[in-house]
Amino acid sequence: MDQYVFVALGSNIDDRLKYINSAIASISLLEGISVLKKSSLLETAPVGVSGQKDYLNQVLLLKTSIEPFSLLRKFKNIEVLLGRVARERWAEREIDIDIILHGDFILNDEVLTIPHKEILNRLFILKACVELKPDFFVKAYGKTLVKLYESLDDSVKQQELKVFTS
Repeated sequence: MDQYVFVALGSNIDDRLKYINSAIASISLLEGISVLKKSSLLETAPVGVSGQKDYLNQVLLLKTSIEPFSLLRKFKNIEVLLGRVARERWAEREIDIDIILHGDFILNDEVLTIPHKEILNRLFILKACVELKPDFFVKAYGKTLVKLYESLDDSVKQQELKVFTS
Protein backbone atom coordinates (compact mmCIF):
# COMPACT_ATOMS: atom_id res chain seq x y z
CA MET A 1 0.00 0.00 0.00
CA ASP A 2 1.32 3.44 -0.92
CA GLN A 3 2.47 5.65 1.93
CA TYR A 4 3.32 9.32 2.14
CA VAL A 5 7.04 9.66 2.80
CA PHE A 6 8.87 12.86 3.75
CA VAL A 7 12.54 12.94 2.78
CA ALA A 8 15.05 15.63 3.75
CA LEU A 9 17.92 16.55 1.45
CA GLY A 10 20.96 18.50 2.59
CA SER A 11 24.29 19.64 1.13
CA ASN A 12 27.01 22.01 2.29
CA ILE A 13 29.93 21.25 -0.05
CA ASP A 14 30.71 22.73 -3.47
CA ASP A 15 27.65 23.33 -5.66
CA ARG A 16 24.98 22.60 -3.07
CA LEU A 17 22.08 23.25 -5.46
CA LYS A 18 23.53 20.84 -8.03
CA TYR A 19 23.71 18.08 -5.39
CA ILE A 20 20.13 18.72 -4.27
CA ASN A 21 18.80 18.76 -7.83
CA SER A 22 20.78 15.62 -8.75
CA ALA A 23 19.36 13.82 -5.71
CA ILE A 24 15.80 14.80 -6.70
CA ALA A 25 16.39 13.64 -10.28
CA SER A 26 17.82 10.32 -9.05
CA ILE A 27 14.96 9.73 -6.60
CA SER A 28 12.36 10.48 -9.26
CA LEU A 29 13.90 7.81 -11.50
CA LEU A 30 13.44 5.08 -8.87
CA GLU A 31 10.75 2.58 -9.74
CA GLY A 32 7.75 2.66 -7.41
CA ILE A 33 8.31 6.21 -6.17
CA SER A 34 6.34 9.32 -7.08
CA VAL A 35 7.72 12.72 -6.13
CA LEU A 36 4.55 14.68 -5.30
CA LYS A 37 5.96 18.00 -4.04
CA LYS A 38 9.17 19.83 -3.15
CA SER A 39 9.45 22.35 -0.33
CA SER A 40 11.17 25.68 -0.61
CA LEU A 41 14.96 25.55 -0.51
CA LEU A 42 16.17 26.62 2.92
CA GLU A 43 19.64 27.66 4.08
CA THR A 44 20.59 26.67 7.60
CA ALA A 45 23.68 26.89 9.75
CA PRO A 46 25.40 23.58 10.58
CA VAL A 47 24.48 22.24 14.03
CA GLY A 48 27.09 21.16 16.56
CA VAL A 49 30.14 22.25 14.53
CA SER A 50 31.84 25.41 13.34
CA GLY A 51 33.89 26.30 10.29
CA GLN A 52 31.50 24.75 7.76
CA LYS A 53 29.44 26.38 5.03
CA ASP A 54 25.70 26.70 5.58
CA TYR A 55 23.53 23.81 4.46
CA LEU A 56 21.09 23.98 1.61
CA ASN A 57 18.06 21.88 2.58
CA GLN A 58 14.87 20.77 0.93
CA VAL A 59 12.15 18.27 1.86
CA LEU A 60 10.34 16.08 -0.65
CA LEU A 61 6.90 14.54 -0.30
CA LEU A 62 6.89 11.13 -1.95
CA LYS A 63 4.35 8.40 -2.37
CA THR A 64 5.60 4.81 -2.40
CA SER A 65 4.92 1.28 -1.21
CA ILE A 66 8.64 0.59 -0.73
CA GLU A 67 9.30 -0.34 2.88
CA PRO A 68 11.61 1.88 4.95
CA PHE A 69 14.79 -0.24 5.00
CA SER A 70 14.69 -0.85 1.23
CA LEU A 71 14.10 2.85 0.68
CA LEU A 72 17.04 3.72 2.93
CA ARG A 73 19.31 1.40 0.91
CA LYS A 74 18.21 3.06 -2.33
CA PHE A 75 18.91 6.52 -0.87
CA LYS A 76 22.35 5.48 0.43
CA ASN A 77 23.19 4.18 -3.07
CA ILE A 78 22.17 7.53 -4.56
CA GLU A 79 24.39 9.37 -2.05
CA VAL A 80 27.38 7.26 -3.13
CA LEU A 81 26.60 7.66 -6.84
CA LEU A 82 26.45 11.43 -6.39
CA GLY A 83 29.89 11.43 -4.77
CA ARG A 84 29.25 11.47 -1.04
CA VAL A 85 32.46 10.76 0.83
CA ALA A 86 32.37 8.88 4.15
CA ARG A 87 33.36 11.20 7.00
CA GLU A 88 32.90 11.38 10.75
CA ARG A 89 29.52 12.27 12.22
CA TRP A 90 28.49 15.95 11.85
CA ALA A 91 31.07 16.47 9.10
CA GLU A 92 30.26 18.43 5.98
CA ARG A 93 28.67 16.44 3.19
CA GLU A 94 28.07 16.52 -0.51
CA ILE A 95 24.55 15.14 -0.15
CA ASP A 96 22.50 13.72 2.67
CA ILE A 97 19.17 11.96 2.06
CA ASP A 98 17.17 11.22 5.22
CA ILE A 99 13.78 9.59 5.69
CA ILE A 100 11.86 11.88 8.07
CA LEU A 101 8.43 10.21 8.07
CA HIS A 102 7.15 7.08 6.33
CA GLY A 103 3.37 6.77 6.64
CA ASP A 104 2.46 5.46 10.09
CA PHE A 105 5.75 3.60 10.58
CA ILE A 106 7.43 3.97 13.94
CA LEU A 107 10.94 2.51 13.99
CA ASN A 108 13.75 2.80 16.50
CA ASP A 109 16.60 0.81 15.05
CA GLU A 110 20.35 1.50 15.16
CA VAL A 111 20.23 1.91 11.36
CA LEU A 112 16.96 3.80 10.94
CA THR A 113 14.69 5.82 13.22
CA ILE A 114 11.24 6.94 12.04
CA PRO A 115 10.13 9.60 12.76
CA HIS A 116 13.66 10.94 12.23
CA LYS A 117 15.23 11.52 15.64
CA GLU A 118 15.93 15.21 14.86
CA ILE A 119 12.41 16.09 13.65
CA LEU A 120 11.66 18.15 16.76
CA ASN A 121 15.16 19.69 16.94
CA ARG A 122 15.55 21.10 13.42
CA LEU A 123 13.27 23.97 12.48
CA PHE A 124 13.84 23.51 8.74
CA ILE A 125 12.52 19.93 8.79
CA LEU A 126 9.12 20.72 10.29
CA LYS A 127 8.81 24.06 8.47
CA ALA A 128 9.31 22.28 5.14
CA CYS A 129 7.04 19.36 6.07
CA VAL A 130 4.27 21.78 7.06
CA GLU A 131 4.68 23.58 3.74
CA LEU A 132 4.12 20.27 1.93
CA LYS A 133 1.26 18.68 3.89
CA PRO A 134 0.30 20.52 7.10
CA ASP A 135 -2.57 18.17 7.99
CA PHE A 136 -0.43 15.00 7.83
CA PHE A 137 -1.00 13.10 11.10
CA VAL A 138 2.20 11.93 12.79
CA LYS A 139 1.10 8.82 14.66
CA ALA A 140 4.19 8.70 16.87
CA TYR A 141 3.32 12.11 18.37
CA GLY A 142 -0.47 12.02 18.01
CA LYS A 143 -0.48 15.40 16.23
CA THR A 144 -0.59 16.85 12.74
CA LEU A 145 2.58 18.40 11.33
CA VAL A 146 1.22 21.90 11.83
CA LYS A 147 0.42 21.17 15.50
CA LEU A 148 3.93 19.72 15.99
CA TYR A 149 5.41 22.83 14.40
CA GLU A 150 3.34 25.12 16.63
CA SER A 151 4.46 23.21 19.73
CA LEU A 152 8.20 23.33 19.00
CA ASP A 153 10.49 24.37 21.83
CA ASP A 154 11.41 28.09 21.76
CA SER A 155 15.11 27.26 21.27
CA VAL A 156 14.20 25.40 18.06
CA LYS A 157 11.89 28.19 16.87
CA GLN A 158 14.84 30.60 17.16
CA GLN A 159 17.03 28.65 14.74
CA GLU A 160 18.01 30.81 11.82
CA LEU A 161 16.93 29.81 8.35
CA LYS A 162 16.66 31.68 5.10
CA VAL A 163 14.72 30.89 1.97
CA PHE A 164 17.33 30.27 -0.73
CA THR A 165 17.06 32.04 -4.05
CA SER A 166 19.71 31.13 -6.60
